[in-house]
Amino acid sequence: PSIPKRVKYVVSDSFHSKRKWVDGVITLGWNAIGKLRQDANLNYLHPGKPRPGPARPQKYDGKVNPMDRNPAHFTLATTLSDETQLWTAVVCSVSLGRRIRLVCSVREVAGKDHYALLFSTDLDLSAEDVVTYYRARFQIEFIFRHGPTAYGNGRQSVPQQRCVGCPCQRQFNSTEFSQRYVTAGNDCTGSTDVRCDVFFD
Repeated sequence: PSIPKRVKYVVSDSFHSKRKWVDGVITLGWNAIGKLRQDANLNYLHPGKPRPGPARPQKYDGKVNPMDRNPAHFTLATTLSDETQLWTAVVCSVSLGRRIRLVCSVREVAGKDHYALLFSTDLDLSAEDVVTYYRARFQIEFIFRHGPTAYGNGRQSVPQQRCVGCPCQRQFNSTEFSQRYVTAGNDCTGSTDVRCDVFFD
């Protein structure tokens, strides 16, 4: 299928967070948004000027530890309604071989901090937009995985072959309705800023 020209971002799950995939997305003129492993190999970028002399210029300023975030690099972008904190920084991903906008989503559960690492190859994209786009991907996934059951289109038995079209048509109609509902900005997380410039893989 053809992808509208207004699309700027391709959102995928952690399975596609690999250099070959991200490079392909960039080559096609888009930006990638995805999720990283919790043990992802990330480096802080050196903020100072290159040191004088014949030595190789210093590029990095240490490894990124999501549970011990360096305040010189990370900033708290916002705190969501469920008390999830979004910390963000521009870092270097060794596995992707490029600079990325890293978003560390931190939430306290049972007295312990749990985190997830999201990224975007668009360094100017805000942390809030990265999270909004990534959450919207799983709303789309719900439509295809659980939507038919939620709309009463699960297992059904029909007495005659000519009746098969009824439940199938109901499933197609409910899927189409859900797609239009999400596209209109009605996402289940409480945010209405799901724009149509994102392609979900």
